[in-house]
Amino acid sequence: MQPALAELVKLDIYRELMGEKKDLSVALAKVKIDDEELHLLVDTGSQYTFGVWKTWYEEKVPGGCDKLIYKCYECKPPPCTKGPTKTIEFADGTEADIFQQSGSLDLNQLGSKLISFGLVSRYTSPYSIHAGLGLGPATASIKPYTPILKQLEGVLPSTAFSLYLRPGDKPSGQLILGGQDPSLYQGPIVNFNFDEFYGIQLSGFRVGDDSYSVDPASGDIEIDTGASDFLVPWWALQKIVEYLKTRGTKQVEINKIDDVYEVACDDVKYLPPLTIFLKDSIGKDTPLTLSPEVYVLPPAEPGKASCLLIITDSSSGDWVLGCNVLVGRYFYFNYDQKVMGFASLKEG
Repeated sequence: MQPALAELVKLDIYRELMGEKKDLSVALAKVKIDDEELHLLVDTGSQYTFGVWKTWYEEKVPGGCDKLIYKCYECKPPPCTKGPTKTIEFADGTEADIFQQSGSLDLNQLGSKLISFGLVSRYTSPYSIHAGLGLGPATASIKPYTPILKQLEGVLPSTAFSLYLRPGDKPSGQLILGGQDPSLYQGPIVNFNFDEFYGIQLSGFRVGDDSYSVDPASGDIEIDTGASDFLVPWWALQKIVEYLKTRGTKQVEINKIDDVYEVACDDVKYLPPLTIFLKDSIGKDTPLTLSPEVYVLPPAEPGKASCLLIITDSSSGDWVLGCNVLVGRYFYFNYDQKVMGFASLKEG
């Protein structure tokens, strides 16, 4: 039964472009803990919810919390008492030591709930520090931590959640905890069965009019909103880039600069859509079509001539759809039932 909308908690989310070159996409949720607003990376690829510990961070970067997009958390009175730490690792090589802290999470009309979360006390990464809202399913390896949705059982109608980003210069939307809001999407949600981490069966892809099947043995494709890019195996990347050049409404140049591909911003409108075919819960091939506005980032600076293609080599052979897949779509996740789905957003 669909929960009443009054039982759902809606958090504002938005896409931000990070890094010196503005080449990293992140989807951030505005979360309030103990009346402190944190902006946390919406991460379906992680189980951990954690913030940046202000005392530790500002010892390294004096006054840095005021400039950090994720914000920082500090106990009242400060400082927090650092307890035993746990090292968590991410696919990009990032490592973070976190220790447990508790605080009151603001749940809007439902009041508040005391939760436990992590605070970062060490961070090693090729990228700048981040804070995360982990929405991945629980596994034994997470102990002594508990995923945020499990902590909210009994407060929310279910551990299901949904999220979306509306298209635009600065995509924004909502993370909806506890279920889904049918008023936001068109038609029924197409459901898919998934494995441990939101991986669903991939059957092929199409660029323009050219289609390619994918061997089921090569694995699933993961929906990981904590990832910035669309990650594909090297062989697929070569085919996709080659056909993006020639299968649109006009032939365009796509140039490799270091490890990424760039296209003239004026040519983005000529690029063809990229369609991923997924096996739904009844075994039917279902298209997930990505427009150029989704797989190409806007220019890092006004007037810049080149735009970045965010389809990149996974190096591991994996297929991953990062946070930009949320733009223009409504996604639903229910890890207790191991079902996820998507539909097109209604205009509004």
